[in-house]
Amino acid sequence: LDARSFFWGVAPGADSAVSGFIALLSAAEALSHLPDIGTLRKNIMFLFFQGETFDYIGSSKVVYDMKNGNFPIRLGNIDAYLEMNQVRGVGHWLQAQGHKH
Repeated sequence: LDARSFFWGVAPGADSAVSGFIALLSAAEALSHLPDIGTLRKNIMFLFFQGETFDYIGSSKVVYDMKNGNFPIRLGNIDAYLEMNQVRGVGHWLQAQGHKH
């Protein structure tokens, strides 16, 4: 990722939520090229949320809809998730959050 700034050595664009969006798009594109992607035992769904900085209103709405049967997938059918709101380099590591039931 690249960014420009008025300040020397500071690249705030790399810490933007857009970095997570680009990372998920890249992962989806890479997975689509796997030769055996159609034989996976589980489905992979990519979701992009709006309003997460405002009390997680995007993801909260999706969970609410899942609980009330207004979403194509029921909440109980989710085995694991990976949340990538922001991807940034910290030393030589990348940060992301995930959960497995």
